[in-house]
Amino acid sequence: MRRKPKENNFKAVLETVRDLMNIQFVVPDWLHDIILGYGDPLSAHFKNMIDSSELVNFNDTFLDYQHLLASFPNYEITTSADESKLLPPFKLKIDEKERKIEVFPFVLPNRRPYPAAQPRKNSLRFTPTQVEAIKAVLIGV
Repeated sequence: MRRKPKENNFKAVLETVRDLMNIQFVVPDWLHDIILGYGDPLSAHFKNMIDSSELVNFNDTFLDYQHLLASFPNYEITTSADESKLLPPFKLKIDEKERKIEVFPFVLPNRRPYPAAQPRKNSLRFTPTQVEAIKAVLIGV
């Protein structure tokens, strides 16, 4: 008896179902309790997940130090360098509980053989809301 090709997919479907049952689905620890229905849903908000000891690399998000100050209006911003000489890119140490940010400027290494062939940089002045979204992504949410 010859089988119809359209209906002859049992083996493939069975293998797919078997593979899906055997896969180890990994849910991040911070999301596990929320999916199961326990815990506080606000604990998964990025503001509650920030490790204040971690430096967050914002690369070319800020055009200058004044843009950084304008992007975090409700934060106390400090730096160890002279503010007039601060140039992007910046790494930030963010403490959400204390509402403080420590700024660390750094220099990107030149990865190009010719000095004139520099990578393009951001030319947009992001709003504070857009910077909040960028911060959420950089933290890893």
